[in-house]
Amino acid sequence: MKKYKNYKLSHLSHYKTGGFCDMIYFPETIQEVGEAVREIKSKNQEFFILGLGSNSLVLDQKWEGAVLCLKEMNKVSKLSENRILAEAGAVNSDVSEFALSESLAGLSWMYGLPGFIGATVRMNARCYGGEISQVVRKITTIDKEGLEKTYEHNPGNKDIFEAYKKTIFMANGEIVVAVEIELQPFSSVASIKAKMIECLEDRVSKGQYLKPSCGCVFKNNYGAEVSVPSGLLIDYCELRGAKKQGAMVSLQHANFINNEEEARSLDILELSLEVREKVWEKTGVWLEYEMEILGKPSAFLQKKIVEQREPRYNSLVLNNLRKKFHSR
Repeated sequence: MKKYKNYKLSHLSHYKTGGFCDMIYFPETIQEVGEAVREIKSKNQEFFILGLGSNSLVLDQKWEGAVLCLKEMNKVSKLSENRILAEAGAVNSDVSEFALSESLAGLSWMYGLPGFIGATVRMNARCYGGEISQVVRKITTIDKEGLEKTYEHNPGNKDIFEAYKKTIFMANGEIVVAVEIELQPFSSVASIKAKMIECLEDRVSKGQYLKPSCGCVFKNNYGAEVSVPSGLLIDYCELRGAKKQGAMVSLQHANFINNEEEARSLDILELSLEVREKVWEKTGVWLEYEMEILGKPSAFLQKKIVEQREPRYNSLVLNNLRKKFHSR
């Protein structure tokens, strides 16, 4: 297992921001993840997981702790006629392409989705009509003691995948290291390829790959009182193009904040807080972060990040935005 002292995390993060960490580990097997966790625990260090860094904002201050990067754990293989096994560091698009090569349907929606499959499972990602909880059947994790655990999942159960962007792993701190996925055989390669291309082209049309970003900064609220994508709420507040130093709300997709020109993590974070405040003022919706903030922010910023407010929905605005969204 490779490990390095004083590693600069901006080399790994999508945002191209991030300071140094005391130590970083690059395990290549499930066993090595357990070894790394036990070693970190023996040193009484804090640590966080960094996958592809596509859903994260790594802070610029030095992280006085360790980091586990799973990018070397990227194997995908076929287990049986309908099942594939993917290690946590496999890129989502690679897993989708592997399913296509094995004539298996169910992952076309994931093509072009930035990030690793481990994070996709950990957060129960959803897009283009698909959700990872629909196809995952078994999950292998490493717990806080460095021990291996397995979970079986039946479709529809809420024991693991509690909701969109909410799973037990986000609460218990276990590291998703491998997943078994059950798919269905298909007869039309063309239809699966067409769906994959459609998903990718939609992301391209929205400028999602033009500048360094973490993808969507805020979760969508699917509750009946809101049911308006966060990007549309931000757009209603006329925040496209809003800037903070080198950070800017994307002109193509309002729920993206881009690193336009050597932005610091602080610029991106402060801009996101300003966006959340404006949306609250105009719509009464309190946006919840999808972006994970890795590192140790100041006490003031941490209080702002975790702040919760009771909704005060502007029903007239939200009704109009729902109509606009559903008329597209």
